[in-house]
Amino acid sequence: MKVFYVMCLAVAATAMPTVKEDGVMEKFISTLRDCVETDTMLCLKEKAMKFTENLAVAKDFSVVDGIAFSKTGSPRSARSYDPLPDEPKARELQIEERIMDNVVDFLDSHALQLRMPKAFTEDNSIEEEG
Repeated sequence: MKVFYVMCLAVAATAMPTVKEDGVMEKFISTLRDCVETDTMLCLKEKAMKFTENLAVAKDFSVVDGIAFSKTGSPRSARSYDPLPDEPKARELQIEERIMDNVVDFLDSHALQLRMPKAFTEDNSIEEEG
């Protein structure tokens, strides 16, 4: 299960837009560095929860060229969550539930769009002779 969350975080980090000054790898390393001094898995889950909260209300989300999620409707009504408990195990369980709720909200309110990349259509044009 822990590997799953680390993989989710890695996928999320690579899906973020790349900026030269503060690229994807820098963000990923910075996130790991922030979590090294504390309970690493709990910290990473909290960061994943914040990411999925922002993702659930995002209008459009481009994964790579030609693959994007586009908002089709409004997300579920705003949830009023109780504050997270201080006890680590209970906190971790509640964070996992919120992550799943956010992912479900995102998938309910977004559609996957697949488009042929422009580079592919330009490179494969057929020239007629005659």
